Amino acid sequence: MPTSTYDKYTSLKGFLSSGLRSIDDCVLHMDQNKRTIYRAINVLKKEPGFRTIRKGKNVLFTMEDSSVSEKNNIVYQLEKIIKKSGGSPAEERLMAPLRRIVNSILEKNENALPDSYSFHDDFIIDLGPTADCNFNNDLFKRKCEKCLQAIQNHQKIRIQYTHTNNSVTETILVKPYKLIMRIDTLYLWAAQEKNGSEAMFLYVFNQINKIQYLSETFEPIKENPKNLYRYAFAKWMPNLEKDPPTKIVLEATKEWSAQIFKRFNFQKQNAEAIITPTQKNRLELNISITPDFKSWLFGMLDSVKIIKPLSLKKEALKYLQDSINELK
Repeated sequence: MPTSTYDKYTSLKGFLSSGLRSIDDCVLHMDQNKRTIYRAINVLKKEPGFRTIRKGKNVLFTMEDSSVSEKNNIVYQLEKIIKKSGGSPAEERLMAPLRRIVNSILEKNENALPDSYSFHDDFIIDLGPTADCNFNNDLFKRKCEKCLQAIQNHQKIRIQYTHTNNSVTETILVKPYKLIMRIDTLYLWAAQEKNGSEAMFLYVFNQINKIQYLSETFEPIKENPKNLYRYAFAKWMPNLEKDPPTKIVLEATKEWSAQIFKRFNFQKQNAEAIITPTQKNRLELNISITPDFKSWLFGMLDSVKIIKPLSLKKEALKYLQDSINELK
């Protein structure tokens, strides 16, 4: 957490720039008491772009670039003209010249449209051929914006979702909490009522076909989404009942694999999930043995020795033997 007063203001300003935030949100994010947060808020109120929004009894704060805000407002008003215009053939003829002008302005101000993803020209992100998100697709971006707005407003939504395992499409009422980019896939983390109780689910964002706002809001829970992947190696989120965390000890037998141990983000994950290396070229993990993990490990068995557990060692041996048999 920031220590100096300047760092605190800068950190809080960045937090407010990412969306609508309550005092409690700021307290949780900054790990400071309410008095300190209120003092910082009073300072930031003097800066251009600071906004206070009242929703019922709740007071929310945000920071935005005043010039961008003005452009966004103009674009939104022009979009409203387009959507509401037309009707009878006579009205369509009257609106046609204005429609052309508005469309021309919208095209020139495309960059002014609200966008959650801003990439520097010299910072290229290549998600690869297996990525299922397309940030250049207008429909995809609008779905993201719609979802983010519902999350920030604590607003229930109804989604039309196609399941991966059976391709069945169903309509689900959910409480949206976070959009999570995990590896090359974007997920919606949301609560769904099921069998009389509420459970949290990760929905593959690309498989959400439609999003509909509901007028009903909800009280969000205070839960860290990083806990979802506490015992996960990659994208696969384990079922802890079927895939309990297991202590795994690996030893790198080649220099390049030792560098992989050092370079991977093991230490950056939850401290309970990842144990720091105990010896040179040795790594101890406490994670679930999921298909993702086995795919990664079995792909470099010529450079890594499995010390524990014995069951994983036997499975790796069978994998190699089956591969040899397939090549005969």
